Amino acid sequence: MFTVAKWCPVCCFPAQSPAEERVLCKDCGGTGRIRCTRWLCLTCSGTGRVACTGCDAGRVTCSVCRGSGAPRGFFRKGPCKHCQGTGQEYHSLCDGAGETGCLDCSGIGSEGECGHCHGKGDMRCQLCFGAGLAPSAALLAKARQSALARILKELPSVHSETQGELLGLDDTLVRTVGFLGNVHWAFAANTDDREHEMALLENRIHLRAAAIVTHGQRLQILYRFLDVIRTGEDAFRTTYRESQKDWR
Repeated sequence: MFTVAKWCPVCCFPAQSPAEERVLCKDCGGTGRIRCTRWLCLTCSGTGRVACTGCDAGRVTCSVCRGSGAPRGFFRKGPCKHCQGTGQEYHSLCDGAGETGCLDCSGIGSEGECGHCHGKGDMRCQLCFGAGLAPSAALLAKARQSALARILKELPSVHSETQGELLGLDDTLVRTVGFLGNVHWAFAANTDDREHEMALLENRIHLRAAAIVTHGQRLQILYRFLDVIRTGEDAFRTTYRESQKDWR
């Protein structure tokens, strides 16, 4: 078992690392949450509404004057009373709104219960692991010169591996360094103890972050895991998961 403190460029977060080495995550803007695209209805982009196909911005040709704006009949004068001379009237199907409820999601904006976000509509940001903070360019430059980059490049290649998110070397460094810093960034509130470590297994790097969180008289251990597998010269697959259990 390798201890991260021996080589990790973020092993001293947050006490000995300058604040400029932490920046807001570009994907979530610092919130730690992103919209779940698997939950959203793709037809209406989660709004529950779609453009009405039977009108032009809620208007259709006047059914009385047929768009002329003038009253029908030889002896009638003035504008058409039905459309006030505009030649258009409100579309009855959408009440002039120009949009209708989405039929694919019944107007609720989602495709029902999502196993990915459990129907919440948003999920933990996968770039910063929900911390809202990410490594800065300066910190990543250090990581490229550290043992972490060397270990990644020297991992045996597993060409048959298809599970996990496919990343290049730089993005894998971002993900790995962000994960190691995450134990300090994301477990701040009510956290009694935090730690992270790395294990070099046969063909992968296995990283674990853990925190003990207090909920009144109850203690809970939060675990987060990241596995990194090299699948090519500059190709890696990363798999992230988390779990929790009560202290007994």
